[in-house]
Amino acid sequence: FLLGFLAVSLILREQSSLLERLSLAYPAGAGLLTIQVFILGILKIPLELLYILPVLFIEILTMLYFYPKIRSKEDLQMKLWMAPLLLIILIKIISIFLETYLRPVYAWDAWVNWSMGAKLFYYNKGLLLDDPEHLLGKGYGARIISYPLHNPLMQVWIALFTGDFDEVLVKFWSPLYLLSITAYLYIILNRELGGIIAALVVIIFLSSPLLCYHSIEVYSDLCLGAYIFLIIASFYQLIKGKEKFVFLLSLFSAESLFVKDEAIFFIIPAMVSALIYLKKKKPLRYLFIAFIPFTYILPWFFFKFINKLSIGAEYIEWQFTFQPHVLKSVLLEILSLQNFNIVFIAFPVLMLLETGKKYIYLLLPVLSYFIFFISLYMFTSFYYDHFMKGTVFFRNMLTLYPSVTFLSGLYIKDLIAVPSQ
Repeated sequence: FLLGFLAVSLILREQSSLLERLSLAYPAGAGLLTIQVFILGILKIPLELLYILPVLFIEILTMLYFYPKIRSKEDLQMKLWMAPLLLIILIKIISIFLETYLRPVYAWDAWVNWSMGAKLFYYNKGLLLDDPEHLLGKGYGARIISYPLHNPLMQVWIALFTGDFDEVLVKFWSPLYLLSITAYLYIILNRELGGIIAALVVIIFLSSPLLCYHSIEVYSDLCLGAYIFLIIASFYQLIKGKEKFVFLLSLFSAESLFVKDEAIFFIIPAMVSALIYLKKKKPLRYLFIAFIPFTYILPWFFFKFINKLSIGAEYIEWQFTFQPHVLKSVLLEILSLQNFNIVFIAFPVLMLLETGKKYIYLLLPVLSYFIFFISLYMFTSFYYDHFMKGTVFFRNMLTLYPSVTFLSGLYIKDLIAVPSQ
């Protein structure tokens, strides 16, 4: 958290409030931490606090040395009569943390895909690089070694501090992402919509059963959804004239690539959209700045290339088909409301009602990402079969859910003509 707070503060300086920097600190710091732990791992430095903490202390002390005097004021609308709404949000967040504590890792695929690797790394104090037959835990259970390592390394980090791989405590990195999303969603919508409407939007956001379930399990979909939302929100801040958010946009983009392989299919259209905007609206140096944070994720992709790791699971079969009725199934799944709420129904309606092109740069990556997944379901037999089981589709939608909620809030703002602060 401290690592992320200092990094965000050094990047944004006066272009953010204290509460804003606090809400962004955890996802920024978690992404920086796990990539560094991975680099230590591939250098075959034991994954122990004795070796990790000195690196972090040097970074923190360096950032403290350059830490600026930031003069920023809080601009949230907070009224006493809003207390009941804020209390509902608080109770919901507390309940998520309590549910996380009630049971260990429960879902079999969360265990196989993420926690098994984390436990292997923790007890072996490394990434199992010496034996190619068991690289990253290959051959243990049904572990997919090509998946990015942010999730298991966050579990390793918690286990290092608790002194044991407690299958309850290692889950707590996940609800912290929900807390960060909720805080920043409220902060940014409070400025755009005012306190009461922002609180109502957040309450609707937290009402999703699938969101809550993923918050108490160690899946990576909510985590990726957090980064996608922060990318879109940072892009919005950039469009509003806060130029320093361009670096944060790129940092969150780079960090998302270490969460799930699917992130690349959002990052490509997101960066294309950002570069088009920057070329039209900003000096040339911003195009260069936009690529700097991506150097941070290069070791992971070099590692994947050297070890011939695939993008996604190795067992995926690319047999092409054509199933146009998928579109009808997608519509029915969204209308069912079984895993989300009215957000995915309201979003296209709000888009049609607000006919301007004000948010076209933000919409491009969101819609491109959605179309990409629909195309997979429609044109590949493997994804079609998995889509018909329902689970994959809803997990994909969860990664877009925070961003779509945020964009819906912006459309509501324009439709009711609420002036921004």
